[in-house]
Order: sequence, then C-alpha cells, then structure tokens
Amino acid sequence: MKKIKNSGEYNKKKNRIKDIQNEISNGHSHLSKIEEELKILYKQTERYEKETMINVEYLSDKDLVDQFSKEQLSEAMKIALDTRNFEIDMYWKRATYFWAFIATIFAGYFLLVAYGNDNWFLLSLIAFLGNCFSFGWFLVNRGSKYWQENWEGHIGALSKRTTGEIFKHWLRPNYHFKELSGNYPISVSKTNQFLSIVTFVVWFIIYIISILDCPALYDVKYEIIKYLNCITSFLKESATYQIILLLIFVIILMLVLRKMLKFSKNKSAYAMGEHLKSKHKSDEFIKFKNMET
Repeated sequence: MKKIKNSGEYNKKKNRIKDIQNEISNGHSHLSKIEEELKILYKQTERYEKETMINVEYLSDKDLVDQFSKEQLSEAMKIALDTRNFEIDMYWKRATYFWAFIATIFAGYFLLVAYGNDNWFLLSLIAFLGNCFSFGWFLVNRGSKYWQENWEGHIGALSKRTTGEIFKHWLRPNYHFKELSGNYPISVSKTNQFLSIVTFVVWFIIYIISILDCPALYDVKYEIIKYLNCITSFLKESATYQIILLLIFVIILMLVLRKMLKFSKNKSAYAMGEHLKSKHKSDEFIKFKNMET
C-alpha cells in the first residue's frame, strides 16, 4: 500500500473519498466495484493523520471523562485496567523474547571465538544480528512503555469519577537507597531500557572489532590500535588523567541513577505521586476527528 508523502496528496485522497461517498449515496456506482479502493484510501489517510497528528482534537482529563455516561464509567475503568495489565504482561513477554535471542547470539558468537574461528565475515554478521536485536529491544521497550502509560493516563482520569484518585498515592519508602535490604521505588522499565542501550553499545563495539578483521581494513585497524596504545601508555604514566576519567565515569553513573531513582521527598506516610500524571498537560489526550473504523 502506497504511503502518503505530503499534505497535497493527503487532500487529494480525502477529496476522492468524498467523491466516492457521494457516488454511493446518489446510487451512481456499485459498492462492490469501489469498496477495495475506499478501504485503501481510508487506511492511507488514517495512517497519514496518525503520523502527522493532523485532524485531531486535544482533550483535557475532564473532556475525556465527560464523553462517558455514569453507566459507562465503571466499564471504561475496567477496560482501561485490563488493557494496562495486558500491556504490562506483554511488555515482559516481549522482553523475554529479546533476552532469549540476544543470549543465544552472544553464546554463538563467543563459542565461535573460543573455537578459534577467525572468519571475519561470519563474526561480523552475528555481531550485526546482535546489534539489530538489541536496538529492536530498545525500541520495543519504548513503545511498550508508551502504551502502558497511555492506559495509565486513562485510569488517572477515570478514577476521579469512579474509585477516587487511589492510583496517585504511593506508600513512602521507609529505607534509603543505600540500605540494600530495604525496598525502594526503582523504575523497572527504565532499568530495562538502560540495559537495552548498554547491550546495543556492547554489540556495536563487538561489530566494529569484528569488521576490522576484514583484510581491506587492516591499515585502519593498525592505525586504531596504534592510537589506542598511545592513549593507554599515556594514562598509565599519568595518575591525574586516570582520576579525571574515573570522576567522569562516576558523574555519568550518578546522573543515570538519579534519573532512575527520582522520587518524592514528601515526609508524610503517603506521598502524592504523579506517576500517572507526571507529564500530563491539559491537552493530554488526543482524538482523531472523523476516524473511520
């Protein structure tokens, strides 16, 4: 199916949809003849609208909830809770899928290396495969997190009229992070995303090392090794630069941990958490106008 590239092409498709609808309503055309064309046009225009975020209206929490009657609110809340739980379940199933594949690729690569296989093309191909799966894992983590938070946003809005804002309250942790035996509200999904990035970087380095064994890149490999040896020798002789590098590593690690372990400093027994609404604005939700189903 051809993808719409610009707004001019999009407008032409929308006009064609209107023409077909007029033909059908006036009885000038048989539906069987143009049904397939109409279906393709709907899919093309809807895809373009989703990608460009045109033809949408922005809804506040109140606007979203006001769309439901009193009888529908409880059912909507149930659907949102069930879908959120489904997304969390699928998140870990997808993670397990990628863990299994990446672990298998790791095992295959290092097994070949251990048995003395020096086929640079085969090793590079395996490393490239590891790169693809690691990057795919990172993207899937982000996508899964988006849909989970999408339904958490619905829960946060709907709970105001049903259960009350119970999902915005956290039990304040009784332990500091340094007390390893205690609990602490570490973000599991952020940890998983961080690991996927690290895995991708490791595979990328392995890929570069593998491909540099190509005979055509021997000169490049020689120059890289020469510069690395110079840097290593310099660092061995200078304790000051070793300390600077260590400090840089510690600072980066602290920034990552600070991002992952950010939590409310409220001293009450229960902290008003904004984990469902941390990035929510008045135009939190969007609704596609005239979306065909």
